[in-house]
Amino acid sequence: GGIKRCATRFRRRFAATLPPCCSRCFRCGFSGKTFSVRFCVFVIYCSQRKLFSEGKGMLLALDVGNTNITLGVYEGEKLLFVTRMATNPPRMEDEYASAMLSILHLYNIHTSQVNGAVLSSVVPRLTDDLARAVRRVWKVEPFIVSAQSVPELKVKRDVPNTLGADLVVGAVAAKAMYHGPCIVIDMGTATTLTGLNADGEVCGVVIIPGVGTSLDALTSRAAQLSSVSLTAPR
Repeated sequence: GGIKRCATRFRRRFAATLPPCCSRCFRCGFSGKTFSVRFCVFVIYCSQRKLFSEGKGMLLALDVGNTNITLGVYEGEKLLFVTRMATNPPRMEDEYASAMLSILHLYNIHTSQVNGAVLSSVVPRLTDDLARAVRRVWKVEPFIVSAQSVPELKVKRDVPNTLGADLVVGAVAAKAMYHGPCIVIDMGTATTLTGLNADGEVCGVVIIPGVGTSLDALTSRAAQLSSVSLTAPR
């Protein structure tokens, strides 16, 4: 019930700006940048749990990957900005707090304006550090995405609680937008394929090396193979 209503509002807000070249991304009317479905679905989570509402503050969204940390701020259902910083596990929580604070100041957002936070992380050693950094700067308790924290998503696996946060948000987005059955493909450091059945349940996941990871492995181990740029040919 709740997640369906939030998903409907979400689709109404962004459907008109969906780029024709890619059905997996949305285009931000504020910044003109593209951002992933995985990042967009944070707004559904937080609307569902009443972490923020239109005109009553802002939501800080963090998506921690193995290579980059995607950071953005929503005001209601409007994405004010989205940016990235490098994932750097040796950093301490105060360093992350300082970096995030500087980024928000760069976009003229004061700490008092943020009254909710959500965190999706596939780097366990950083999850607690970033959560503490959020608590220290914004005095809010971040909602940490996991298979346990999103009981609405049914996972038909032997050990369902091991489903990564990135797969959880991708599956929730696919279920809200396309129902099922469908396959969610997420291309990052690793390429993941998540299968959803007709009932929107996660029924299987495949994880393979990402394109960049595969290229680096081949060129570093095969003497006569040279690296190439991962850009579209002209």
